[in-house]
Amino acid sequence: MERQYKDSGIKWIGRIPKEWNTTAIKQLMYLYAGATPKSDNEEFWDGDIVWITPADYKTEDVFISKGRRNISTKGMESCATTLLPKNSIIFSKRAPIGLVALNGEPLCTNQGCIGCIPKKEKAYSKYYYYTLSAFTEQFELYGAGTTFKEISANNFANFLLPFPQIEEQQRIAEFLDVKCREIDGLITLQEQMIAQLTDYKQSVITEIVTKGLIPDAQLVPSGIDWIGDVPKGWNRCAPLKWFTEIILGKMLQSNANSPTDTLEKYICAKDVHFDGVDYSDLKSMYYSPSEKVSYQVQRGDMLVVEGGAGAAGAAIVNKDIENTYIQNSIMIVRPKRNIDIRYARYVLFSIVSRGYVDYICNKATIPHFTKDKLSGTLIPMPSFDEQRAIAEHLDTKCGEIDRLIETKRQKIETLKEYKKSVIYEAVTGKTDLWDS
Repeated sequence: MERQYKDSGIKWIGRIPKEWNTTAIKQLMYLYAGATPKSDNEEFWDGDIVWITPADYKTEDVFISKGRRNISTKGMESCATTLLPKNSIIFSKRAPIGLVALNGEPLCTNQGCIGCIPKKEKAYSKYYYYTLSAFTEQFELYGAGTTFKEISANNFANFLLPFPQIEEQQRIAEFLDVKCREIDGLITLQEQMIAQLTDYKQSVITEIVTKGLIPDAQLVPSGIDWIGDVPKGWNRCAPLKWFTEIILGKMLQSNANSPTDTLEKYICAKDVHFDGVDYSDLKSMYYSPSEKVSYQVQRGDMLVVEGGAGAAGAAIVNKDIENTYIQNSIMIVRPKRNIDIRYARYVLFSIVSRGYVDYICNKATIPHFTKDKLSGTLIPMPSFDEQRAIAEHLDTKCGEIDRLIETKRQKIETLKEYKKSVIYEAVTGKTDLWDS
């Protein structure tokens, strides 16, 4: 017999099976706010109780069993946080709103989480894990706040969810376990292919910028470990500063220091990556007339990241841009003579991918690829004509690889959207599993 449906009366749920109901989260689960001890007292920390924040499960796959820190019993008592039993649902109410996980062992949380212990006679943990994850966008709409958006405990408690009988909750969860595992496997396969293509791209670039385009060229030692042998006809390796002007950007200036200072857009580390410069979200600060002359970005400049996780990332400005400058997390590398800046960028890509930058920057701390380090970086120096030929060859070859990678990324996004729709259709009863 074909299943009968009714309107749930709730926009984000839509139709549900006729025998289902809807109810508030607070009717289905016991809800507990997390907390943080108000002191760094050693007695409160380094205990044997896992203590998590939303940051601890941003990338977790369903279950979480460890956090960045552990807390002691005294620490729990000091802030009155609750020990949540295994298979509780952990909901992130801020930064960002709507992340959901199940705990693989008893743990407690900070105030950025809501601990949800399902009422056994009403709610099956895994079903409501999937259900809450299906409505992330709706939870976001309830977010409020100036410093960061947060959903209030009251709004969360009164949020309405589908409420089938517990036997059907279990059957839906079992179906989704299998289905999501299949989809996740396909996503993992695409990610593995992206990793393989990325490795291949790195190897192609390194091979060409150190060995050139002639397969049987006679090679001689370069005298530099990371470069190895180079074609005999190439000039010896030389520091980048011999062929370029290198300009470190300006320190942040939030207020005008004189009437002639003006508020201008600037490029910083977040905007520069090997795949290009992102001009979509540039910040602004004040520059004097003379600083605008010094720090103006020009077409054909190579921008190099000075510090942070993206240290030595480089991109070329490939269009004319007006009134745009650099901040001191960025260096301009401007060609002066006998260098194709595209070739220099490919050399930087190679040395980053091979770990050279991590080594010279001491990655035990925040890496800083300083102006001095960039200036002194030794690069192989074929003739200008060969540099240009190498750059054009790599532009074509890497473009082909990048298009394959982008196709894989699009497939991943399609699979993720499909997974979301599968979960939504199942938890709202639109996928009929009861009679199958």
